[in-house]
Amino acid sequence: MTEIKRELYSAIRKMKIIDTHEHVPHEKDCLKSLDVFDFFVPYICDNLCSAGVTAEMWERFTDKSVPVETRVSEAFPYIASVRYTTYFRAFEKSVEFFGEPFDFSEKGLVVAGKKLSENNDLGKVYDEINAEKGLTFMGFGGVSYFNDSKYLKVVPTVSDITPKSQSDISQMENLIGIKIGSLGDLKEAVGKLFEEYVK
Repeated sequence: MTEIKRELYSAIRKMKIIDTHEHVPHEKDCLKSLDVFDFFVPYICDNLCSAGVTAEMWERFTDKSVPVETRVSEAFPYIASVRYTTYFRAFEKSVEFFGEPFDFSEKGLVVAGKKLSENNDLGKVYDEINAEKGLTFMGFGGVSYFNDSKYLKVVPTVSDITPKSQSDISQMENLIGIKIGSLGDLKEAVGKLFEEYVK
């Protein structure tokens, strides 16, 4: 191990909070009927967009009124082009983790979605992680959707400190409770936001 790696690992071990940046859904969403496309969000769908999938196509691929076999067949050429990306490999390993040999085919993708859906008991997973590790899951600030979650605590995120429009400024004003009319006000609001991070 190089000296810089030793220094990094030493610094990491001293941290009280490590943000692994996982994207986890509300537990109530896990009760819905899920298919393979649900497990492509948020990363594989980004790669698919880079591979040529338009917003209209993605809307079609995620339309559950259309049989999943039909949607997978239409999307398969695009999925094939992202098969060897890091995110798709993680998807594949997840399927194998639950005891399903991964078969990269149209039928195999349908089966993979079913296997992941069957094992998508996040409530149980959250309970186990909290019991074993004492970890807290944090949702993103200003989103009431997660307020009734047993596991996800709503906190501000980096998106809240990068306002890009007047509506973003208004949202920050509501979140922090400071009227923002100048760069100085914005600086004060960001300071207040970081106080919330510390809490």
